[in-house]
Amino acid sequence: MDQTQEYLLLNLLPAVLTLLLVGLAAGLGIVRWRWTLLVYALIALALYLFSAVVFYIVNVTMFTERLGLAGPGLPDASKMDMITHLQQYSLLTALYSVRFWIVSAFLAIVLAGRARQWTWFTVLLLTAVVSAIAVQFALDLRGIGIFIKDGRQTLEMFSSPLYTIVVNALAMLTLVAQVLYATLAARTTVTAAPKAPTASMADDPTLP
Repeated sequence: MDQTQEYLLLNLLPAVLTLLLVGLAAGLGIVRWRWTLLVYALIALALYLFSAVVFYIVNVTMFTERLGLAGPGLPDASKMDMITHLQQYSLLTALYSVRFWIVSAFLAIVLAGRARQWTWFTVLLLTAVVSAIAVQFALDLRGIGIFIKDGRQTLEMFSSPLYTIVVNALAMLTLVAQVLYATLAARTTVTAAPKAPTASMADDPTLP
């Protein structure tokens, strides 16, 4: 992936996608937000699951090569190049998933607030914050590097199955909450149409 592709796929298109998703939700109207929320959340969940599985496989392979566990000698250049490309595209998939769930989280929080479902409102807001933090630790080695300074231990922890399961489960927590809310509790409220003005006696043409 060259610099132009990286800019388009990692910077420009995600921003445009977010605006399009918001515009689509606005165009569909609030009475359809429950189903819009459900569709967005399920798409985000599918994308993130795919990305997490690929990212884990790629990371285990790459770190095995870097740590010299695959055997003596330097890592194969062509193999490392392929691994790097797969890692970039799995990160890209996760990035688009996050764009979907940011919009779906907004829809869920707004619906819960309008319906005065304050327990769901709190749950949706807190899980969104937790997932936003967990995504950084799931997809970026620098997150765990804050707490573990040794490079080898950081690589081993980042590619361990337990760490991968925990941080990705936390990253998907908001999507699970959104799906449950859209399925079990979401209520859309529609503003009542304004009443027609009542005619006064002064407007009656038959009266003098």
